[in-house]
Amino acid sequence: MTGSRRFLVFHTAFIGDLVLMLPVTQALRAAYPDAWIGVVAIPAAGSLLAGHPSIDDVIVYDKKGSDRGAGGFLRLVSRIRSLHAHVAIVPHRSVRSALAVWFAGIPRRIGFTTSAGAPLFTDRVAYLPAAHEVDRDLALLTPLGVDPHDVRRPYFPPSPADAAVVDRVAGLTGGMFTGAPLIALAPGSVWFTKRWPARHFVSLALGLGAAGCRVVLVGGPEDRTMCDQIAAACGDASVTNLAGALTLRQSAELLRRCRLVVTNDSAPLHIAGAVGTTTFAVFGATVPAFGFGPLGPFDRTFGVEGLSCRPCAIHGGTRCPIGTFDCMERLAPDEILQAALDLVQEHREER
Repeated sequence: MTGSRRFLVFHTAFIGDLVLMLPVTQALRAAYPDAWIGVVAIPAAGSLLAGHPSIDDVIVYDKKGSDRGAGGFLRLVSRIRSLHAHVAIVPHRSVRSALAVWFAGIPRRIGFTTSAGAPLFTDRVAYLPAAHEVDRDLALLTPLGVDPHDVRRPYFPPSPADAAVVDRVAGLTGGMFTGAPLIALAPGSVWFTKRWPARHFVSLALGLGAAGCRVVLVGGPEDRTMCDQIAAACGDASVTNLAGALTLRQSAELLRRCRLVVTNDSAPLHIAGAVGTTTFAVFGATVPAFGFGPLGPFDRTFGVEGLSCRPCAIHGGTRCPIGTFDCMERLAPDEILQAALDLVQEHREER
């Protein structure tokens, strides 16, 4: 299937959601090698997706900032209309997303039956709550007859420019990649109830350091203070805090070089998967059954089972609804530490 088709994927959700959407553009690229494929995304996700081989253009929609309100929405519609897309694929289930592609006059519009703007779509696909998010998004290609083949995992290619930055940072931090296994810890999340307590990350980092591993803390600028506190509590040269020091693309390159990433249910989980790094994911208020668990063959998930209050929210929340936070407080580091050390040992024996 080739030709000058023009596809627009509209997905202005969180960064992790955009990473999990990548198999859609990857499958489109495989089916239509000569097609133009654009993506509408929030600014942070846009900077991560720019340059991806399955994406020709990223249209940034800063819906909470410079494009806020009716004026910003109308500017977006005008921009989309100028792209002359033939097909819009809309994983995002907000009415604003559906309205944008409808007002822009894109003739074929594919979205979920559960979307708030479903009546505005020409093709509606069932949303499968029990499926993984990747499979839910790939189902939107069914009306086009596109077979996703073997593109179920997101893929994020290395960039020479980002690699050079990470090399330079490694040199400034005492040869981060020399000798000892490198393990990344990502303690941040937009939602409080998705954050494993900082003291547990401290215990994990200390245990990894004692076993001869190098630990790097990763996250955005908003995570810098928390990661500073974790690093200070460790008081150990084996722990390096790079939260807020790298762009998302550079962070992806850093994660590519790690033996393991331990993360909350947040964007680093999906970025690590897209660069092929084994991931241990901590789930508290949410559960992998929501469709956002890791996909790698050696990935694992950790959570406190048997709690009647869990899960309590599909996205997490700003506080524990019942005030105990048992889903995270009771998840001790010991099991994760031992699993990480086992993984490192297996890698050493393979070499």
